[in-house]
Amino acid sequence: MDHRWQRITDIFNAALEHEPARREVFLDAQCGGDAALRAEVESLLAAHDEADGFLDVPAAVAGGFVPTPPDEGGDSLAGQVIGPYRVERELGRGGMGVVYLAEDTRLGRKVAVKLLSSIFSRDAVRRERLRLEARAAAALSHPGIATVFSLEELDGRLCLVTEYVRGDTLRSEIEHGPLSLDLVLETGIQVARGLAAAHAAGVIHRDLKPDNIIRSRQGEVKILDFGIARLETPSGTNTPPLTGAGAVLGTPGYMSPEQLDGADVDWRSDIFALGILLFEIATAVHPFAGPTPESTVAKVFAADPPTLTSLDPRLPEELDAIVRKCLRRHRTDRYATALDVARDMLDLREGRLRIPSAPATGAASGPSRPLWWWRLHQATAMIVVGALVLGVWQVHHAVKQDWTLAILIAYCAIGAINGTLRAHLWFTTAFNPTDMPEQFRRSAPLLRGTDLVVVALLLASAAFVAHRDILLSSVIAAFGVGLAVTSLIVEPATRKAAFPD
Repeated sequence: MDHRWQRITDIFNAALEHEPARREVFLDAQCGGDAALRAEVESLLAAHDEADGFLDVPAAVAGGFVPTPPDEGGDSLAGQVIGPYRVERELGRGGMGVVYLAEDTRLGRKVAVKLLSSIFSRDAVRRERLRLEARAAAALSHPGIATVFSLEELDGRLCLVTEYVRGDTLRSEIEHGPLSLDLVLETGIQVARGLAAAHAAGVIHRDLKPDNIIRSRQGEVKILDFGIARLETPSGTNTPPLTGAGAVLGTPGYMSPEQLDGADVDWRSDIFALGILLFEIATAVHPFAGPTPESTVAKVFAADPPTLTSLDPRLPEELDAIVRKCLRRHRTDRYATALDVARDMLDLREGRLRIPSAPATGAASGPSRPLWWWRLHQATAMIVVGALVLGVWQVHHAVKQDWTLAILIAYCAIGAINGTLRAHLWFTTAFNPTDMPEQFRRSAPLLRGTDLVVVALLLASAAFVAHRDILLSSVIAAFGVGLAVTSLIVEPATRKAAFPD
């Protein structure tokens, strides 16, 4: 490490020992009239404060990078041998170090070696935390994730060794414009499946973006750089996370609101980033893009993204609905899992996903006519089933037998389940339309079953009271037959019209 970088590092570390209010005086004394030296130190201090002490050193926050010392970057390592790895050329660099293409001389294969900056790995505690992260990432085995081979200490330097994937990043692809719809869907499915595999193993990426996803020459999409991933440990364990509580880590333009707030994050932060990624590859436009990093962050919190169809009318509204669900501000409103995203995108690609269009603004706005009829049917069925409780109660009041009491109790219970299911589907069409295909698949058998049980209980009530009150018996029986017809004929017809398969 050259003398000037060592000087910057020493002043930076010493400044951390002073309270923020006294740092100005300290820097005046240490930097003297060297404005460039002071600017370097102040930039590190600012990044450190914004990152809330990640690893007790500055991290890649607000779009910036930690300066790489001269002996940790450039082409100086090309042609050199580090342990068993022969370095060929630099592939890229970022806040955690420099990535090189190298050859593993033991196995004769190409690998990517991320030479971690020394300021990230000076003490034993930090090295151990990095090893925990590498162990978590190395446990992932999925075709959509670049394999992590090892975290090694070579010549006194920490190196993360991963699979080398030949191809282009999504960033380089969208620099030439948006991808085709088929390629957007295929890419989204593969990325979502890779994320789902990582999440199932308890690993969160936390920096998903087009730069960290590469398409191999064979067309496979692989997620790179789980280097800042967090291993979720079971409650009660003593495994320390790589980042401290409240740490802000990642690229602001791809961070979820809770991540920007410094709150604890879970897999749904990756789903938010996936929504941004899908928006970008479909339109070549960032959904929250602003002239400055600060304005971009402000839009994440305050502004809804534009619709995909407003940027490209050729894009299907179903894709827009998927993306917008990923981009919900509250994590509980997003997709429950990345696998659900993959399933919806697969259904869209195969033509099985149909989502009702959002109503246009203005006085003429409203649901489509088929959706209106479907909702009318649901409301009518709920009202009729609820009102007939009075009829069944009248039967029990007239007969006063144990069987009529059992029928009344069963009718109230089954009717409540039936009404709740219908209300749930109504709510889903209004506020969560991307879930409708899945909700129909789950609820249709139970809804049909409760309909038939309600009909059976009504007919039983009519039979019990027929010898005492023929009018009440006839009314109840008529409504029972009517409900059977709507359940078997009307319900499927209105549903198919409103939500074609």
